Amino acid sequence: MDALEQWVQCEPENALSAISNLETSRLQKELYSKVVASWSDYEPRELLRNLELLPENLRVSAQRTALSKIRDLSAQEVTKLVAELPKHNQSSSIRTILGNWKEYAFEEALDWVMSYVELSHLSHTSRVVGTLISKENFSLPDGYVSPGIWSDGHRVGNTLIDTMLSDLSAINAKLVFERILDQPLGDDEVGLEADVVMHLVFSDVNAAIDLLPRIRNEKTRNAAIQRVGRRLGLDGRMEVAGKFGSRLPKPKRSSFYDSVVRVRFDLVGHSVGESVVETVAKIQSPELRSRAALWAIESRKARKNLSPSDEASLWEYLTEEDKEEERRTEVTITR
Repeated sequence: MDALEQWVQCEPENALSAISNLETSRLQKELYSKVVASWSDYEPRELLRNLELLPENLRVSAQRTALSKIRDLSAQEVTKLVAELPKHNQSSSIRTILGNWKEYAFEEALDWVMSYVELSHLSHTSRVVGTLISKENFSLPDGYVSPGIWSDGHRVGNTLIDTMLSDLSAINAKLVFERILDQPLGDDEVGLEADVVMHLVFSDVNAAIDLLPRIRNEKTRNAAIQRVGRRLGLDGRMEVAGKFGSRLPKPKRSSFYDSVVRVRFDLVGHSVGESVVETVAKIQSPELRSRAALWAIESRKARKNLSPSDEASLWEYLTEEDKEEERRTEVTITR
């Protein structure tokens, strides 16, 4: 142990004060880094309580270093500490805590996340948590952040859960999915398996599709299908997207088809060397083809680049419901 480490352990405030008076900024930076490393090694909790002694530009990194050390001492304690952080610091702090931990001890990291998820769920749904808390040595911290609830396929207030699931799913989405299936789920809730599907569609949409039959309730399945559909649209797999759309409740189909169409045409455009009419004509699903035709009519009319012949051709692909919608739109515009 060198002299600086001994000084930090005995008189951290004096050590930091002495460093702040140095004239060489380069040396200051080096010594501050050593102080943070030493302090976090022997007393990370004390470092967390005294972040204001550090220069402002070092506080966030020092906080993350201390949290990582506490994580190795007590995963339950670090859960409480992170939940007490300001919301804008929580996501980045979680990533720091998981860090390399998820690489060298994936299942241990997953256990920690699932414990947090389970406690979050019980807290949010107002279930009796006394038994679980005493069993797992958990305590609900002041300012505790619930993972939130889903509304029409979207959950709010779930930054911590999303961050953790995203990082873990990138390594082993299937194992994360299996563990989520062990979590309680009400009939009117959207389960976290929809989050895993959402993260998986970016790297392996076919693997995401394989997980859909195992989703536990209709609401969760609908949310997951929405995510899969948009990815299929981006990949140009319109026929497959159409089949998934047909599995949704009828009131949700139009919005699903519209999202697929927007991704396909707004981001990708129609195929090179063919007209938009030819691209729409290739879509096998009647409902999806109709929404694509409606999108083409409305968007091209707005840009004033739809010929009468193309409009007539696209009109033939509209379902009766979509024809009526287009007529109502025309009436509104002409008023």
